[in-house]
Amino acid sequence: MADISNELDLLAEQIAEKVGLAHEEIMQGLLELVKDKTGEEALAILSQVKIDSLMTMKLSGVFALYRTGVVKLLEATVAPTLLSEATLNSLLIDSERWLAREFIDQSTIAIRQGIVKGIANNKFPNEIIDGIKSNLEELGLSKRQMETLVNSGYSQYSNAVTNMMGEKLPDDTMYLYIGAYDNKTRLACEKKIQDSPATKESILSKYGNLDNEIWNCRHKWEPMSRDKQAQGYEEKKSA
Repeated sequence: MADISNELDLLAEQIAEKVGLAHEEIMQGLLELVKDKTGEEALAILSQVKIDSLMTMKLSGVFALYRTGVVKLLEATVAPTLLSEATLNSLLIDSERWLAREFIDQSTIAIRQGIVKGIANNKFPNEIIDGIKSNLEELGLSKRQMETLVNSGYSQYSNAVTNMMGEKLPDDTMYLYIGAYDNKTRLACEKKIQDSPATKESILSKYGNLDNEIWNCRHKWEPMSRDKQAQGYEEKKSA
């Protein structure tokens, strides 16, 4: 697989920025809706507003951008045609649902509760927004945390594809653990790089699956091609 980690990082950054902007726009719109209301009145009004639906509409472009990254992943994957288009789409839907739970479900509750609490405590709109942003960070939804979520979403999708493809390949198929090998490489990934090349059977026996390390991981198991270096395998650690 060609190294597309920088491209995915850029997409993750753009997605996180757009999600943060959508959160803020929705906060401002809802605050305007309950302007000059008491906390109790605001709760009654906001209970009738489908904030999750608003968020879904706001983030339609975000998920389109996410799918761009998935296409890049598949284009850079060895033998993705082993899986049907229907299977690849089903895995994508699962991945998007996972991200939606993080970006939409959690934030919907935090925004509604933050506005009602802020009004009840006589906070100014800017103070309410700052408080909600702080709560979102505690929930793991700061810009940097959202970038990590997006990259982890790509890893989970890639792992699902890799494991399902592996089901169709013989046990003696040789695999490489490809991706950057440098000072940022975590020990678990370094061990898998050093184990390469390895048969599918030996990997499953040792690790139980063909997953990478998921969270913000830049690596993946992939069937070995004729040109290991072009495939993205780095045998020696760079400075």
